[in-house]
Amino acid sequence: MKLSEIIKIIESIIPIEAIEPGDPSGIQIGQYHKDIKHIRVALEASIDVIEGAIKDKVDLLFVHHPLIYTPLQSICDDTVSGSKIYKLIRHDIALYVAHSNMDRATNGLNRYFGHKIGLENITEMSLDIHGYILSGSLKKPMILKNYVASLGNQLSTPNLKYVGDDQKIIKKVAFVTGSGMSLLKEKMFEEVDVFLTGDLKYHDAMWVYESGYSVIDVTHYGSEIIVTDLMEALLEEHMDKSVMVTKDNYLINPIKNSEV
Repeated sequence: MKLSEIIKIIESIIPIEAIEPGDPSGIQIGQYHKDIKHIRVALEASIDVIEGAIKDKVDLLFVHHPLIYTPLQSICDDTVSGSKIYKLIRHDIALYVAHSNMDRATNGLNRYFGHKIGLENITEMSLDIHGYILSGSLKKPMILKNYVASLGNQLSTPNLKYVGDDQKIIKKVAFVTGSGMSLLKEKMFEEVDVFLTGDLKYHDAMWVYESGYSVIDVTHYGSEIIVTDLMEALLEEHMDKSVMVTKDNYLINPIKNSEV
């Protein structure tokens, strides 16, 4: 299949209408007439992912995080981003990004995450004008301390950071994958008991603590690495069988936890 045909299929699955204004989703590198025989889905085009794609003779990288965010002044191999772009072009590997539309789509990452952690009655929160934040209910109420431990096991991400009273009863949850603290609204806590997202910063945590609310940092990587399962499933459902779809296993979480 041609790259142009693949793009049409992807954009029929994950609508481009859901792209946030200014978000660089879509085709970032590629020749529309190129024949595509092997698609690799990945969270992002890291150096390791690109090297793996070269090794495995991948024709198209389909990723969640954009490689090119801002206008480029040059593409040279003396910078990290320049080196990655140069390698992709030199090895004729196309790059397609589904970022905000993958988050916001009804069949997208945020809703997939909610189901992955076992929430029920998942709905979009009306206070979020961007349509990222969803809410859902636990099958059985849990105290916050136990819920944090349970989430860590479900996401294979132990020792999650959190803010709040250990004994608080958690029944309803608001959540958004990735880095969603900027989307937090105080009013949401009138409807939910805890907010889940990644990249919790100290000053935000202090405000949450002093306000008496609860937030769990499910980490950026932990909440979004599951996107490869979703992307693989969506493509295999709609893609021509002549095109091989594989899931990346080269990406490494750069953040490590020290061992006690």
